[in-house]
Amino acid sequence: MAANRAETPARERTQIEIGAALAAVERDLGQEQDRLISLARVNPAVREEEIQALAKELEALRSAIPMATPRLDAVRFICSPDFLRLA
Repeated sequence: MAANRAETPARERTQIEIGAALAAVERDLGQEQDRLISLARVNPAVREEEIQALAKELEALRSAIPMATPRLDAVRFICSPDFLRLA
């Protein structure tokens, strides 16, 4: 029962974090990809392989990030009204 109470908020939080991570990837790598494409138009030193490698990385992250799952590790605390005697 306690695990279930912890799993539900963890799964909800995971979905929020997944969304944020995907947005960050799209923003950062998407901008980098756009930059490379624009730069390649005026600079022949930018190779197509570089653009393709970035596109592959972006696609891999788009596939991997949604697969993230929460991991619940627990520490159990034992409380006593007279906790000083426990030492």
